[in-house]
Amino acid sequence: YPTKIFKSKLKKNPKIIFISRINTEVTAEVKNLWDINKNQLLQNFHLLDDTDYWDKNILNTKNENEKYTLYLKLKLLLRYEVVKSLKNKFGEQMEVIGNDWSNYPIKSRSSPDIGSKEYNLKKIYDIYKGNICLDLGSIVGSISLYHRSMQIIEAGGLIIQSNQSDSKEIWGNLYDKIIFNNINDSILMIEKILYDEKYSSFLIDEIYNKFSKSEKLM
Repeated sequence: YPTKIFKSKLKKNPKIIFISRINTEVTAEVKNLWDINKNQLLQNFHLLDDTDYWDKNILNTKNENEKYTLYLKLKLLLRYEVVKSLKNKFGEQMEVIGNDWSNYPIKSRSSPDIGSKEYNLKKIYDIYKGNICLDLGSIVGSISLYHRSMQIIEAGGLIIQSNQSDSKEIWGNLYDKIIFNNINDSILMIEKILYDEKYSSFLIDEIYNKFSKSEKLM
């Protein structure tokens, strides 16, 4: 659980912040599977964690290592499509941050502090604080609270997150307000936060209240 949470409020002109690494290099076989399933996965992110969907549409195998490797690649391809769509929609209002993004046709800025020996947590917290912080979950699994989402909460950012396997359990009454399951939902969610100051203040306070006494939940 997040601890030492900074109580914040949304900035007057908040940015949509997304910090992540990215690598969409895949084999022809993986690219083919992505192309076949792309539309369904973009309409319902949760299908990527649905074992029945995998067995019927992606890969039916008892080799868990093979399945997991493919899962990681498909998550990155999905992540790229989401970020590309949101950047096209919100333009300069959205900041994509990460050194890997310079290899892709998405305007971004690099950060030597991210993913390096000079990793500076305070600088990252300053970026998140008071902004709308997009979180697409961990690359390696499906869980709501992991290092990046907890950094956003601790910094006083207003997190909006793609649906994870434990989203309803973790977020409770905030689930419908900050959890999205496709690109259209994320756009509507962001627009409401951007243009309704009273609503955004309510959300950031509710997130703070949910985790302000995390030590009792551990």
